[in-house]
Amino acid sequence: MASTSILPANEFVHPAMTVISEPYEDIAAAMVEQLLQDIEGKTQVSVSMKTFETKLIPGSSTCKLSVP
Repeated sequence: MASTSILPANEFVHPAMTVISEPYEDIAAAMVEQLLQDIEGKTQVSVSMKTFETKLIPGSSTCKLSVP
């Protein structure tokens, strides 16, 4: 079982859920910066992509499988 966000309730769930943590503040800041550049007309016509690093936080809901 896994979740895509860290919720305060996760600490009360048993077994502890595995969580994929995403840098929401960094993503929001990049979106606002892009929007402001668009408004000011400083955006190029070409498409650009920015990637953000996610973090896997394994909980006890995830088990390791041994492969023979």
